[in-house]
Amino acid sequence: MSLKDFKEKNIKIGVKQCSKAIVKNEASKLYVARDAEIFVTENLIRLAEANNIEIVFVESMKELGRLSGIDVKATSVVEIL
Repeated sequence: MSLKDFKEKNIKIGVKQCSKAIVKNEASKLYVARDAEIFVTENLIRLAEANNIEIVFVESMKELGRLSGIDVKATSVVEIL
């Protein structure tokens, strides 16, 4: 996935925002950084699995932040329908 592809999508960044989007049935895909602490992301991953949301793992939080268009690391990003 390229930065251009990612920026063209409507996204929410961070565990809280991702969780809210999944609960509201607004999410179509969840991106999770592989190097994020498991205690931060495990409940989010379970929530996505329970709601049949596709999960894509990105190599690092730095890369996920860059793809999201922010200057800081990101643990998770959700693509909104």
